Parts: sequence; structure tokens; C-alpha cells
Amino acid sequence: MAEEDRCLCNVVHVKTGTWIIAIVQIIFAVLNVGNSIQYLTHDHKDDGARYSQYINFAIMVLWLLFIILLMVALYQNKASLMIPHLVTTVIVFILLVVNGVMLIISGVGLTNGIILIITVLIMFFLLHVEWRCYKYISAVGYA
Repeated sequence: MAEEDRCLCNVVHVKTGTWIIAIVQIIFAVLNVGNSIQYLTHDHKDDGARYSQYINFAIMVLWLLFIILLMVALYQNKASLMIPHLVTTVIVFILLVVNGVMLIISGVGLTNGIILIITVLIMFFLLHVEWRCYKYISAVGYA
């Protein structure tokens, strides 16, 4: 195994790192869907919040489908199945950066700024690991 195919301080292979990312994401997505279902099954007076939960539920179900596609891609070594998750991750990363810039311009506090910077760095790292895994699977001829 080449050193450039490893991540997490050279501890695991990029494919294993991507598996870890997928498992953590699916846990969070399932919890978020469950939270949305729990919220939507109770009576709430605020229709705006209810519609927001419907949108959140739809986004989380779509995200779950992309995570499942990612897991299938990793299991079957098919790089092309990773593309929907990669594209979604890039879009989320861009939105996070734009949102961060808007928050900084509006004068967000120091603590929130530090949390935002850490979040952007983590998202970049996850995207980088997944991209390297995509390149690895594509390069070894599985795609």
C-alpha cells in the first residue's frame, strides 16, 4: 500500500477512512431523520417550524440515499457510485464557507468564529479523504 493512499496520520487506508466517514454520517442521518419524525408526529402551533422540519426530513432522506450509495460504491469498488455523495459534500462545503463568510461579516463572536473555522477544516478533511478514495478506486481499475 502506497503512503499516499493512507489517511489519519498514515494510520488507515483512504478506503477504510471513507468507510468510517460513511458509518458516522449514516448514524447522524438516521438520528436526524428520527428527530424529524418525532417532531412531525407531535402537534406544534408553529407552521413555519413544521415546514422547516418537512424540508429537513426530505434533505436527510436524500442524504441517507447518497450515503448508502457511497457504501455500495465502497463495497463494490465502483468509483462512479461515489459521485452523488462527493458532489453533495462539495455543495455543503461551499455553502458552509459562504455561510461562514456571511457570519464573519455580520460580526459573529470569537467563539462562534473558532467553531466555524474548525467545522470548515473538518469538512475539508472529510472531503479530501473521500476524494482520495475516489481517485484510488478509479486508479486501480475498479470503476
